[in-house]
Amino acid sequence: MKYGSTDYWQQDAIDLAKAELNKRKISIAEEQKFVERKAKLIETGKIADQKRLDKNAIESYDKSLLILIFLISPFIFLGRNGYHELLRLKNGNYQIKYKQRLTALIGGIGLWILILLVIHFFY
Repeated sequence: MKYGSTDYWQQDAIDLAKAELNKRKISIAEEQKFVERKAKLIETGKIADQKRLDKNAIESYDKSLLILIFLISPFIFLGRNGYHELLRLKNGNYQIKYKQRLTALIGGIGLWILILLVIHFFY
């Protein structure tokens, strides 16, 4: 922040940061080391996040769980977390799981509608 521009920081905040660093007798070399370590940690975090997102993209549901989702899909969709779970999967880059869940929910709801129509017209 000491070398920050007024585009991001108010001038008073920059001056205060400079005064605090001078008061604590922190040298430019120490400050530069700190900034480099912080940048390295941020880059390491970004790499870890990207690896996690790449791993999430190829993760899929177990077949038995997909069958369960298919069979109880109207209850899942009408429940509290039906739509929120789809959003969580999409935002977490679970590409395969998202498509599987969406397909199971739509197919299951279609099956339930078909069953109810058959019951209504034939019984």
